[in-house]
Amino acid sequence: MSVKNRNHKSIYIYIIFCIICCFIIDVIIYLYLNQWLIIKISIACLINLLYIIIFLLSNKTKIIKRIIIILTTINISIIPIISLINDYSFKNSTNYGWEKYSKYPVLGNIKTGSFFDPHVIKVRNEYYMYFSDRKNWSIALSKSFDWINRSSPILVLSSSGDNNREKIINRACVIYKDNKFLMRYTWQFDGKSSIWYAESIDGINFTKFDSNPIMVPELDFEQKSIMNPNVIYDRDNNKFKMYYAAWEQFEPDCIWYAESFDGINRNKMSTPILEKAHNLDSYDYYKVWATDVHKMRNWKYIMFYIWYTDIHTWRIMFAISDDGIHREKDKEYIIASSKFWFDGNSVYKPSVLFNEKENKWLLWYNGRLVDREYIWLAECSNCIFNEIIFTKK
Repeated sequence: MSVKNRNHKSIYIYIIFCIICCFIIDVIIYLYLNQWLIIKISIACLINLLYIIIFLLSNKTKIIKRIIIILTTINISIIPIISLINDYSFKNSTNYGWEKYSKYPVLGNIKTGSFFDPHVIKVRNEYYMYFSDRKNWSIALSKSFDWINRSSPILVLSSSGDNNREKIINRACVIYKDNKFLMRYTWQFDGKSSIWYAESIDGINFTKFDSNPIMVPELDFEQKSIMNPNVIYDRDNNKFKMYYAAWEQFEPDCIWYAESFDGINRNKMSTPILEKAHNLDSYDYYKVWATDVHKMRNWKYIMFYIWYTDIHTWRIMFAISDDGIHREKDKEYIIASSKFWFDGNSVYKPSVLFNEKENKWLLWYNGRLVDREYIWLAECSNCIFNEIIFTKK
């Protein structure tokens, strides 16, 4: 074999080796480091493909070597370039003083499957995070003393062994009252959704209410589905106040309100308190839903919710109200997705607490990329709306 042919063969082997190594490394990064580098993978593969094309079209070994050196340098440079893009996107995906805690989820990974729709409460000095476990179609719990480092998830409520897409439970809301954990959750079957109820003494072992469901779609605007309950107990007038989503089964379209003195029997409002805009140019033209409402010490209410620009673009918003019903929407999001990361498609379903000791808001939310949903955390120490909601009347 001539020296020229040997050189060509060695270069060809080198090219194949580069492609295989690049593919293996990129797959590992994508699957286990929770970084969305699909664009980097694609570009790297295209550049490596150019190696082969240049090799096949060129007859001059020196030129091939020089071009390979140049392309290899470009390929290596892709990682820091994409990293810079990631950092820019990550830092510019929040408003009003909010900051994402990390570029990685606080709960969920490829091994656990999708964890979504968190609801966090603080009981004594411990944070209880209830969330939906898609792999088991159940409600799970993870606890923490510092709101970041969490215990291993455990299932606390399942759909009685019916583990299929036609009969599932998810989207729970839990409040702690009179030494009991009171849970409202969504039950889905046969293209319909309703709201069910369960109680627990320890926050782990829940007993379902015998007369479930406690709420079903009845009004015209509710269509076939009501879901995603968010309940607060207003001690000023001894009422349970529920905010819930309704209309479409896949993703609801509007937010409704109901009141109750016993937490079971409720009086619904006849119209939504928040619905999508009817103006095609509006930022929330497509849908609004998924609330987390808090009554502040100055009697003002703050609602965190999500709006859709389209079925793939969801962002977290806030609105302030004097009565918990009538509110004025803000036109800027507080949390948006960060391109190239695992919340790169959408962010939604906020659960918010105020840490008075550190004067800090904590917001847990869903971050989704393609079909993977994990739970993320954002923080805000100097939020722009603090002056409004903490100012006494």
